[in-house]
Amino acid sequence: MARWIKADGTEQEVHPGNEVEFTSVELHNMVDGSLTGITLTKRSEGGLYMFLDDESITKGKLINQVATDLLHQHRKDHMHTVIYGDAVVADLSETGDE
Repeated sequence: MARWIKADGTEQEVHPGNEVEFTSVELHNMVDGSLTGITLTKRSEGGLYMFLDDESITKGKLINQVATDLLHQHRKDHMHTVIYGDAVVADLSETGDE
């Protein structure tokens, strides 16, 4: 199950439009910007990825505390990274990388 984590703290379960895997356009539309991804967990641990707008800071988007906390939980090497704007968290099967 993919999660759309909005900067206002709300979350929504989301599914690919074709019920198989998200297209880059779908992910781009949810984060409202230039798409970039961060690996949250290794393939052997479920392969979770976080997708976000690469230009969110320059666009003045709000801090997404829920997504930031999730990143810190999974990636200790990103403890000083802050997520801005909406983010989508999906696993390998939902991103077509399986």
